[in-house]
Amino acid sequence: MFFDKHSRFIRRYLLTFRPRHDLGATLPLLKDDGALSIEEALEEAVAAGKAEIIQPNGDVVSLVKVGRGAEKSLVLLFHRDRPDAPDPTYRRYENGARKLRNGQKDDNEEQTYSAHLILMAEPLAANKYRSALEEIPGLSFSTIVQVIREVLTAFVYEYKDKRGEVQQTYTCVRYEGIKSANFEEALAKGVLNIKLSRRTDVTFLDAEGIIEPGRDTATLKIKADLDAPSLMEKLLFWKQKAADNGWHEFSVDIDAGHNRQRTIKLERTDEAKEVLFVRSEQITVDTTLAAAEVDIVPEMVTKCIELLKT
Repeated sequence: MFFDKHSRFIRRYLLTFRPRHDLGATLPLLKDDGALSIEEALEEAVAAGKAEIIQPNGDVVSLVKVGRGAEKSLVLLFHRDRPDAPDPTYRRYENGARKLRNGQKDDNEEQTYSAHLILMAEPLAANKYRSALEEIPGLSFSTIVQVIREVLTAFVYEYKDKRGEVQQTYTCVRYEGIKSANFEEALAKGVLNIKLSRRTDVTFLDAEGIIEPGRDTATLKIKADLDAPSLMEKLLFWKQKAADNGWHEFSVDIDAGHNRQRTIKLERTDEAKEVLFVRSEQITVDTTLAAAEVDIVPEMVTKCIELLKT
């Protein structure tokens, strides 16, 4: 995994916070005059070491820092650690020959990467906040939200129901990407794969209640040279034909540039002009960025705020 020292790609999302029960108080994003808040819940979880999740592949995703940025923004710094990752290898040329050197890590160390999440304090609508996530491979927004969701679920507070009795509730979180990139335009950069998926049919085994069916997957590659409009037309036709034959999940891997790719899922009801996805926007900074930061990088926050205000 390679990163540029002075640039990152950013994706924009909307985060919505609301109480689990309608009569419960809606927590503000930032702390103010001792009132309960999202910020306080996150800070307490970080201090207690309870703001992390373990993914199926063994990666540990943790919220490690909560801070404030410009314009009263809330800034969260996440780490993704992989305990079983191999040591990095470095290359050099010496007397015309390629030489490799393996990096060494101590027994109590793990490879890690970091990502900033910036939330604007001024809500766009009721309880809905603009946010920007530093794009790091393997650290998706859904994973970030899972960490936040688990913290807020554990941050229980009281409210009174219609009978005046004291009950407990917690904060729920939902998110949506700000979709601004046109799929047809993105196709011009190249399609890497078409992927189909469906639930595996194992009824012939007569093992209901014993076996949990998995999923069948198929990966297809386009050989012909098609322009973007023609390819879009073909993809929508294939998507419909796939659904008619039981393949209800249809996605396309597109070339996102800079050795990156994006997977775009096409829904059955999508029309050509309606297919949008969350755009990755590149920012540049003067600060030298490491693969993992232990502290919030102010210039990164400032650049993301500028992006969110556009």
